[in-house]
Amino acid sequence: MRTTRPGSGLAVVSRSRTLVAALTALGLCACGGGGGGDGSTGAPSDPTAPAAFVLTRDSPVGSFSVVPFDDPGAVRKNIGSVHSDSVARLWNGRIYVINRLGGDNIQAIDPSADYRTLWQCSVGNGSNPQDIAFVSTDKAYVSLYGGTDVLIVNPSTGSDCDGFIRGRISLAEFADDDGLPEMAQMVVFGERLYVSLQLLDQNDRFSVTDRSLLAVIDVVSDEVVDLDPSTPEPDGITLAGKNPFSDLIVDEEAGKILVAEVGSFSDIGDGGLDVVDLASNRAEGFAITEAELGGNLSAVALADDRRGYAIILDENFTNLVVRFDLVDRALVATLFVSEDFLPDIAYSAARDELYLADRSDSLPGLRVFGGQDDLPIGEGPIDTGLPPNSILLLESELDG
Repeated sequence: MRTTRPGSGLAVVSRSRTLVAALTALGLCACGGGGGGDGSTGAPSDPTAPAAFVLTRDSPVGSFSVVPFDDPGAVRKNIGSVHSDSVARLWNGRIYVINRLGGDNIQAIDPSADYRTLWQCSVGNGSNPQDIAFVSTDKAYVSLYGGTDVLIVNPSTGSDCDGFIRGRISLAEFADDDGLPEMAQMVVFGERLYVSLQLLDQNDRFSVTDRSLLAVIDVVSDEVVDLDPSTPEPDGITLAGKNPFSDLIVDEEAGKILVAEVGSFSDIGDGGLDVVDLASNRAEGFAITEAELGGNLSAVALADDRRGYAIILDENFTNLVVRFDLVDRALVATLFVSEDFLPDIAYSAARDELYLADRSDSLPGLRVFGGQDDLPIGEGPIDTGLPPNSILLLESELDG
């Protein structure tokens, strides 16, 4: 099984979290800024060298650092500014940062220009963008958690952002009673865009409703694909569980999407790793459940068709990084335990290593574990300046 995130240029799986502050925060204007030289340490790194691009935060400040794989001691800290809640994607030699609620913009960064911000374009005050998925050099999609439209954007826009937003695709007909579909993560596979819809009830503290979906969009016509025209309303793919919470994982060889579904955080056992068959457009059920993992499923990264890693939260909301076996459907090992928030993991296939963003109050940083023995590499976490929040692994040369 070859798992990828199409459009990222990476054979890895990274993860992002729906903005917790969305429960209470107000939308603010997206502001410009963010560029190289903001507290940067170390000499400019080789832009083609494999590295971990780490988004960091110490609310309300956000930044990013770069950790070279082969020389983690040469980490460059606080290179530039980002929003305090953000995730990143790689496409065509550029890094695209999705600055979420309170930032409400997309930020393009050029690693070959010493990680300089090329442009930063608003997607609407309070829109809370969650993800960006790419079709071509001049066409991509942005999901908006605070709205009903998927944006069609030009990822090759200029610094004036002229023509950045090319169009909109309404998903309003999928919304639950609060009027929003709570669209989150996306992938492009073939000629279709798949958008996870959490369908949470914002009128009841973001509680789960009766279903969650994958909406399907044709990337040629930019129209919603109705998977069951016999019904009066458009139909997506109904997921086996509810509340898809992390990045969608594509199994290219099998033609399937794996979806981590957490359900309710107050109920361990109502979620798991769902398998969606793209030929039949149906969810096949959980490949492994929260009950088998022993906690709420917060993040997933797959090494192969058997070995996977996850961040889970047990009944006491303790964060655990675990390895699981998809064939035996069993928890195999616990790599790390923390009473503090662990926001992200990412697996490097090229190095057979697992990377963990550890936001522990006492000793935050980027932790690395060996894939063969599950043991930590190095004497402690790598200092990333501000505490790490999200990881993007740059494993291929950024040659565009």
